[in-house]
Amino acid sequence: MLCPAGSCQRDFLILMKILHFIILIMAIWRLSSLIAREDGLFDVFGKIRVMLGVRYDKHGFPYGSTHISEGLICMWCNSIWLGILFAITYHFYPDITIALSFPFALSTGALVMERIIDGTG
Repeated sequence: MLCPAGSCQRDFLILMKILHFIILIMAIWRLSSLIAREDGLFDVFGKIRVMLGVRYDKHGFPYGSTHISEGLICMWCNSIWLGILFAITYHFYPDITIALSFPFALSTGALVMERIIDGTG
C-alpha cells in the first residue's frame, strides 16, 4: 500500500496550499511593482499614478502630492494592501483568485529568470 489511510489526499492538499501561497506571493509582488514603479502597457499605470497625484521632480524621481499618491509609489505599502485584498478574496473565492493571480506569478517567474540569466539579480 502506497499511502496509509488518507495521508496521500492530506499531503496533496497541503502541497496545493503551499503552491497557492507561492502563486499569491509572486502575483502580489508583480502587481505591487507595476503599481509603484512601472508604466505598464500603454502607460496605464503611469497615467493612473499621475491622475492620483504622483508628481516627478527635475531628476525624474516620483513623489506624492497626496496621501494616496504617497502610498502608490511605496511598493511595501502596496504589498500590504494587496496582500489583505488577496487574502480576503482567496478565503471566499480561492479558485478565481488563483486563476487571476497566475499570469502575474508567471510574469514574476520570467523576470526572476531574466535576472538570474543576465546576472543582475
